[in-house]
Formats: sequence, C-alpha cells, structure tokens
Amino acid sequence: MKRTFYLFALIGLAVISCKKEKKSTPAPDNEAKTYAVNFNVGIDISSVNTLSTVTQKTRNNASVDLSSVAKFLAYYIYNSENTLVAQVVQDSTTTRFGTISQELSNGTYTIIVFATKTAPDQFDQTKVKAIGKEIFYAKYPFTVSSTDVTKNLDLKRVNGQLQVVITDAIPQSVASISYQINNDREFMLSTGLPNVQSPYQHYHKKDVTNYYGTNNYTFKTFVTNTISPVSVIITVYNDASTPVKTVTIDSVVIQPNTRTILSGNLFSDAQHSFGITYGDYSDTTIVDF
Repeated sequence: MKRTFYLFALIGLAVISCKKEKKSTPAPDNEAKTYAVNFNVGIDISSVNTLSTVTQKTRNNASVDLSSVAKFLAYYIYNSENTLVAQVVQDSTTTRFGTISQELSNGTYTIIVFATKTAPDQFDQTKVKAIGKEIFYAKYPFTVSSTDVTKNLDLKRVNGQLQVVITDAIPQSVASISYQINNDREFMLSTGLPNVQSPYQHYHKKDVTNYYGTNNYTFKTFVTNTISPVSVIITVYNDASTPVKTVTIDSVVIQPNTRTILSGNLFSDAQHSFGITYGDYSDTTIVDF
C-alpha cells in the first residue's frame, strides 16, 4: 500500500514539473514598434495681439515656399518624461527643408520648432539668441497611438520689429548713425517667452553718406524682449567718426508680431521729438541691414 502511495506521489510531481517547464507565448511588444511621424512646417502670420492683423498663411507645400521666409530651422522632440528623444537642424540646402520626419514608438510627445532667416548667433535645446533677426516658433504636444502621424505645423513670429524713422533731412556734416538697443533678451524654447535673466545689448552703425538730404531715413531691426521695455540710443558721427549728438529713447515697448516705430527729428529739437507708434505686421518681409 505504501508503495502504491509513493508511486502516485511521484507521478504527481512529474506532472507539476512538466507544467512549470511549459513556456507561454509572449504578448506582442507594441511599445517597441515605431510609427512614422511627419510634420510639414509653415509660417503663420496671424494675429497674436490686438495691434496685429491676420494676413496670410505660408506653408512650404503652398505657392510660397518656407525657404523664402526662413533658411534655418531646428526642432527638438521630448517624450512624456521630458527626455529629449530627437533633435535635428536644417538649412535651406537640406532636402525637403521644412519637413520633419521621425520614427517614434507609442507615447505622448512634445515637439518644439524654431526658424530664423539665417542661423542664430547662439542656440541649443533650451534657448535662442538671434540678434536683430526674426524668430518663428511653435510648441506642440502630440500622441503616437499605433498609427502614423502626419500634421501641418505653423510657426508664429514671436518677436517684434523696431523701426527708427529720422524725419528731418540728413545733413552733409553727418557720416554715420549708430543704434544701440539695450535690454534685449534670449528666447526660451520651453516657455515660448523671453529669458527673464541675462539681458544684452546690440549695436548697429550705418554709413549714411549716400543719403544726404534724405527725409524719413529708416533703420530696422528685430527685438526679442517683449516682456519689459527696452531703450534705444541713437548717436550721430561726423567724418572723423566723432560723436556729435546722442539721443536716448527710454521705455520702448516691443510686442510680438508688431512693428514698433520711433519717428522724429534727429538733427533739430532731437531731445524731445521722437514719438512711439505701433503698426500692423502685415507681411513676411525680411529686413536685411
């Protein structure tokens, strides 16, 4: 009887052992599979405040190519844990400039894109310093869910244009005029706002000897600080490069996608003649200076 009991016990152990050794079929690993993610980048010149006007939308598969507005583009893609998973820099010589193509697995992501007319002075995945240049920008969350993603992505101009219009005629005693903009800022990619720290200045000096007798001589640049006022210092130089007159205009407010226009006499009653007005940014004109 004992032998029979031992025999059944051994058979039971063998059956249990066989069950443990049997391998189950693994479930499909959907997380490891990747899907095509494509963005077609364009420029959206739209209203971002009450002083701007909606005009046109330009995308690189439309009649006006993106490269006519911007020749440099960079993008960064982050996953849901804010880990950088892709970064690419393009210029106008890049095949399919303005087209973003990546392979990503299922998940939630954020893409940050900026574009400028020429390469910025400094940039990385956190900020952009583009002295005197337009900056176009977008931050967009998206989800990959077991299917390819194809979308249009419009960038908006996030800084403003500064114009200085000298209304009185330039006399022959003047050789050049300089413009110093104080308190400009870098642009932060994570927030889409100017950096609250590290202000800087930019300086531009223009020869005006070909403009003697000209009224409404205009200087144009772009300023990124749209969160606090800037100051503009205009200096007049004679043939010996000696400064002969300086005018400081304080509390100049720059707004996104808007022209800030300083106009007035420089060579007569200069200390009190410059006024500030604002104009619609109604086109995609690139100002080279």
